[in-house]
Amino acid sequence: MGLIRTLGEIISGRRYHKNRTNNVVIRELWERAKMLPAFEMQLFQNFILSSDLATEALLFSSDRPRGLDANRYDLEQFRVFYDSLLTFYAFIAGLGMREKEKGIHVALKAIVSDWSRAQQLLSKLRVHESVDSSTAGVVWSHIIDTAHIGEPNVVQFAMFAMQSLAAYGAAMSKA
Repeated sequence: MGLIRTLGEIISGRRYHKNRTNNVVIRELWERAKMLPAFEMQLFQNFILSSDLATEALLFSSDRPRGLDANRYDLEQFRVFYDSLLTFYAFIAGLGMREKEKGIHVALKAIVSDWSRAQQLLSKLRVHESVDSSTAGVVWSHIIDTAHIGEPNVVQFAMFAMQSLAAYGAAMSKA
């Protein structure tokens, strides 16, 4: 089954597109993360890996929600998507580690491709005292509006919330 899937990815151009978009963004983020202090470097490297897991499920998987297809999105859209996920994860981490929140946000500023866009999302998230589906909804709406990825439908939102929060849980279990 793995060989057939790999051949399908090559024929469809999905693997080529992933190497030119998703993987470029991951490399850029990883290089910036390596410049952070040790704690923040480890935290954001976990966030990058978790973001990649969520992105794989949402945009590249054969089980992805209808209407989400990675081949339709360009490099800049992937940057915005990853910036949004990293901002979401930094917000959640800041809630759980109030004493490290400032350092986490300084590291976020150093790692995202567009700090002003990340600040906009953070300001929308700061009205929340905890993380729930409405918090994930803020991030999904931001992705739709800024990255032009996805649509405001329940299936895409549910998959985003489930995948992004599960990936965050995986990151924090390793931190």
